[in-house]
Amino acid sequence: MENKLIEYLYSVEGNKVHYNKGEKDITSPGGIYRKAHPTASVFTYIDNVAKSVGVVKDSVWWDKRDIRKINSAIDLSEVTKYIEEFYKKYLAGAKLELFKGNAQIAMYSFYINSPKQAWKAVQQALIDMSMSGRLDVHVSDLSTVDGKFGGKTNRALAKVNCDDKLFSMYICSAMKTRYTTLVAARPSKFLRYLRGWDNRVNSIVSLV
Repeated sequence: MENKLIEYLYSVEGNKVHYNKGEKDITSPGGIYRKAHPTASVFTYIDNVAKSVGVVKDSVWWDKRDIRKINSAIDLSEVTKYIEEFYKKYLAGAKLELFKGNAQIAMYSFYINSPKQAWKAVQQALIDMSMSGRLDVHVSDLSTVDGKFGGKTNRALAKVNCDDKLFSMYICSAMKTRYTTLVAARPSKFLRYLRGWDNRVNSIVSLV
């Protein structure tokens, strides 16, 4: 993971141990929820820090004072190693190593929301770039928009040589269209999510 993505993670998910409203256990710096990922190694580190400052009870019982003590003792550079380790495994299917800068952030953000829709957005972005002369790959050599990562998509991504900010804009445009299409097809199911989806896209656009 690039430093820019780590910075983005901390900006949107926070860089301290915290509780999110309605959740039953802590969330680590970088947004890993313990209840969902209890075996993540970052929590072993956090538990050890907690013990070092005298907090020995289970994290579900930590109060604000406990969390303040723990956060004051945490080494963020050490935590970052565990965050990178977790997301490398959790986001293996996103192939983040094929993206750079803002494009990597866009893929991260959209993939954790919906892996299939994220890949559809990337595939559409590659098609749009080819048709506008921004990608030296003929449309006939690109994958259909099926949301599945394969050889054609892999080869096309290897040939992306435009600015990462521009590539991210193509991905964001395609993703916004995906969200709009979902809402138009099933408004009773998806309309409630549209504002959050728009905010997700806008948070990437604002990085440019």
